[in-house]
Amino acid sequence: MSERTTWKSKLGAVFAFMAATIGLGSLWRFPYKVGVYGGAAFLLIYFLAYVLIGIPAYMGETALGKYTRRGPAGAFALAANEVKANKNWRYLGDLTVIFGTILNTQYLVVVGWTVIYFFLALTGSIFTTDTAILESIWHDVFPGPISAVGLGIATFYCTYFIAKGVSKGIEKVNSILMPLLFIILVVGIIRALTLPNAFLGIKFFFYPKLEMLNDPLIWLQALGQVYFTTALGIGFIITYGSYMNRDQRIDQNTYMVSFGDNLASILAGLAIFPAVFSFGLKPDAGERLAFIILPQVFAKMPFGYIFGVLFFLSFAIAALECTKAAFEVATAYLVDEYGFNRVKAAIFVGLFQFIIGLASAVFYYVWYLFDWFWTIIPPFIGLVTSVFIGWVWRIERIEEDIGKIWIILLKYIVPIGIATVFFGYLIQFIMFLE
Repeated sequence: MSERTTWKSKLGAVFAFMAATIGLGSLWRFPYKVGVYGGAAFLLIYFLAYVLIGIPAYMGETALGKYTRRGPAGAFALAANEVKANKNWRYLGDLTVIFGTILNTQYLVVVGWTVIYFFLALTGSIFTTDTAILESIWHDVFPGPISAVGLGIATFYCTYFIAKGVSKGIEKVNSILMPLLFIILVVGIIRALTLPNAFLGIKFFFYPKLEMLNDPLIWLQALGQVYFTTALGIGFIITYGSYMNRDQRIDQNTYMVSFGDNLASILAGLAIFPAVFSFGLKPDAGERLAFIILPQVFAKMPFGYIFGVLFFLSFAIAALECTKAAFEVATAYLVDEYGFNRVKAAIFVGLFQFIIGLASAVFYYVWYLFDWFWTIIPPFIGLVTSVFIGWVWRIERIEEDIGKIWIILLKYIVPIGIATVFFGYLIQFIMFLE
């Protein structure tokens, strides 16, 4: 087997990992979940779960990739062989890649929306206070041909850069775009915090109503958000971990990535909620918060066109850079396991993503069904993965690279937390089918 490609620098690796975790999870899903599920109460539970479950699980998947130097399929096979475990564990790696790739076709549709809305923002057509117009634009975009166009643009972007390789196509690009993303978010916050009554949004975001902590649904949603934003159970972190240099510590890398991921989420909230409350709008619009409510905010805001364009630019950057990780997982799988040329593998993955994604782009119920699959399949794979890493592969052997406290959490707390997410969403899915 040829020499494994590695990240060229530690900081470049951090930016790459960060891009894989920030994405729509931080800038789209996090704000609307906070808006729907209790504001600061959700935030409090989210941070608790992030420390107890997100960080140790993230370290575990990173370690599996780093020490085997392979993507999910090869990682499980080599790790199982190392401890003389059942060879069938490799099929968990295969399933991780297959399900992660298929599920990403639906996520890629959402990425396409961010691209379409960035172009719409440039025209200024979405900056209006007329909800009916915004609803009409939304229904023109999804489902239908426009959504398919966005899917095509997003697919081409990801395919092109993944074909260029790990260093030039992922690390180099993210080393430029991640700092740019944070700069745009900070500019948005400065504008939002100078609006009248902005403190109402800050209060909603940071002052918890403690009685809401008694609502089990908020706990489930916060746990689910942690799992979604850390990109676990879909091969991203294992694959990126396989490109780490031997002298790069897993714990230090995880601390920096976790800080960046959560900073992006907080910055997004600080840019959105003060502005929403300042203009008397409601934050509980759900997944359409960014597409229906925020354009109205920018329409009312002085210099709103400029800040609106910057917001949707940051939105598109985060979405595109995150979904590149899914392309890399599948591309690396074809290269490592089947000897594909990288360029041919990337093109094959891109065509697959586009063709399968068309169903989610043009049929609402297909998109919505995939959305449910997102909530139950990755947690199931992640649950089994955490058990394998903690109890079969016995991660305590590399304690010096992680730290004892995180290993204890990975072995005893993470499986419980992920199982809660899985069974909670599974019950909701069954009720949805009924």
